[in-house]
Amino acid sequence: MKISDFLNPTRLFKKSITNQPELSTAEAYNLWDSLRVRYTSRETNQLYKNFVHDRDLELLLDHTSVALLNSGNNH
Repeated sequence: MKISDFLNPTRLFKKSITNQPELSTAEAYNLWDSLRVRYTSRETNQLYKNFVHDRDLELLLDHTSVALLNSGNNH
């Protein structure tokens, strides 16, 4: 048996066993990037809310945080 046989094994089944479609690397990257941006913006918004003393700005940040929470529920 050659080393290349271990590095590139032949598949026994030509079709995928599961019925779910496979996820490409581009789709996985886009999903990861979307989640990273979403949670970073939520964390930044919470950080700003912790330091704000102006009531108007605090209301604006509250409205923004509600909009961020609702944007994740629109899949």
